[in-house]
Amino acid sequence: MIEASKQVARKAAQRAAQEAARQVARQVARQVFCRIVASLNFILGVLIFVDIAGPALRVTIPGVTYVALLRRIHRRTIKGL
Repeated sequence: MIEASKQVARKAAQRAAQEAARQVARQVARQVFCRIVASLNFILGVLIFVDIAGPALRVTIPGVTYVALLRRIHRRTIKGL
C-alpha cells in the first residue's frame, strides 16, 4: 500500500515537473521569438529608411551645396561693390 502511494506521488511529481518544464520552454520560446521579431523590425526599418532617403539625399545634398555656393558668391560680389 505504501509502495503504491509512493509510485502515485512520484508520477504526479514527474507530471508536475514536465508541465513546469513545458511552461518554461514556452516562455523562453516566446521571448526569443519576440526578440527576433524586434530585431527584424529594426533592420527592416533601417532598410526602408535607406531606401526612401536614398533618392532624397542624392538630390538634397547637391542642391544644398549649390545654394550655399551661390550665397557665398553673392556675398562676395556684394562686398566687392
